[in-house]
Amino acid sequence: MTNKEFAASLRKLAEVYETHPDFKQIILSMHQYDKEGAADVVRTIGGKWTKEDAYSDYIDIRSNAIPGFYVSLPRNKMCRRLNPEWECTPLLSPEEEAEVFEGGK
Repeated sequence: MTNKEFAASLRKLAEVYETHPDFKQIILSMHQYDKEGAADVVRTIGGKWTKEDAYSDYIDIRSNAIPGFYVSLPRNKMCRRLNPEWECTPLLSPEEEAEVFEGGK
């Protein structure tokens, strides 16, 4: 599927929500399997984001500009295990982190 075809399918989904106000909302997630891919999504979409520990193996990076949309990244692509906790590297440069993430982290 091309990006143009994918955008058309998202427009169809938007039409469903516009014409059926009681239709249950869904959560849209984008799984990235490397840190660079996740950083590219955050930079391209822009706006403010929030990092959350989804569960033990993943970090969710939620868009504040697009409610219900998040990027999911395997924790081991950004962090290393220090039993029992994790030590994580920043997703973006320090300047970008301060600008993009709520609370600067």
